[in-house]
Amino acid sequence: MESIKKVKFTGHNNSSFNKDLKKRLDNYFATQQQSQFADYRMWFKITFWIFAWISTWVFVIFSKMPGYVLFIVAITHLYTHLFIAFNIAHDANHDAISKKKWINQLLSASLDFCGVNSYLWRYSHNTAHHSYVNIEGADTSSQGHGIIRFTSQAEWKPIYRYQHIYAPFLYAVSTLNYVFTKDFLIFLHLRKNQHGMRPGIRQWSFLIFTKLFYYSYTLLIPTILLPYSFMTILGVFVFGHALLGITLALTFQTGHLIEETSFPALNSDGNIDKNWAIHIVETTVDFARNNNLVGWLLGAINVHVIHHLYPRICHTHYADIAPIVQATAEEHGLQYRTFPSFSSAILSHFKLLKQLGQNTIAIQKAA
Repeated sequence: MESIKKVKFTGHNNSSFNKDLKKRLDNYFATQQQSQFADYRMWFKITFWIFAWISTWVFVIFSKMPGYVLFIVAITHLYTHLFIAFNIAHDANHDAISKKKWINQLLSASLDFCGVNSYLWRYSHNTAHHSYVNIEGADTSSQGHGIIRFTSQAEWKPIYRYQHIYAPFLYAVSTLNYVFTKDFLIFLHLRKNQHGMRPGIRQWSFLIFTKLFYYSYTLLIPTILLPYSFMTILGVFVFGHALLGITLALTFQTGHLIEETSFPALNSDGNIDKNWAIHIVETTVDFARNNNLVGWLLGAINVHVIHHLYPRICHTHYADIAPIVQATAEEHGLQYRTFPSFSSAILSHFKLLKQLGQNTIAIQKAA
């Protein structure tokens, strides 16, 4: 069960940064005569990934290819679930695809049909993570649940000395956790006092329907139609999800949980003595920004600072406006953090885990 606390950002330091940035971004879109929402590139990606999701499943079920070919395509099919989450559902859940809410809601349902509940994603990701990046007890993405230590404020345990070694095994079960247990457990415990969210009959019905749909097309139908045992199909499913889990975890963790980002502590009032936009720049990083393939596959999650500052801008614009964000930040004396490659960001993440495991990172007091 995930629970979060509300935190206020009471600082006014460098508050002109966000005003200047917004002015420049508004000018960019006006000059380019573009909307901040989906452009032709985004609609192509939506079409591509939905087609890839359906076509790879049809190939596995109805083709007569050798088993090793079906295995490769089956893993590819499972990866389309992740890429749909990165490229479609992520933007849709932030209302970044269209001004029309129903279009965003419709496309956000793509996440549900890939095994993860979009209603809870909006709760844990949009509300908790985006509002309180790297704040212990508030950001659900940095909660280690007593198994792993992600922030310097979390209580240290001797077992954490080895977390940089066992973390990949935990990451490997992350999407399986979403698919089989996490959504149900949070639905059972979510209360109205947690940002006004309490699942009703409609949310429960949709959860059960989409979960049954997911289990049916990934496990039941293949068992019925393919000449393989249920245990074989389940083994491919679990192996594929292990790869998905590691990819998902490393993609999101490298956006915040690396060596150079900050982990601000609350002041005596339980708040942060910083401007919110400054807090985002200090706790968020970009990586592999010049790698077009990484950006295309990951839904530009690697261009992460602008996403956190303006999540309602469609991700196909990020590569074009990131230089504006970086230049504005640096003009205001802010350190804009970016890693040249995905691998360098991953390495930094594991170095952070090792440092936190040794309890060598000091808590950053609120200024």
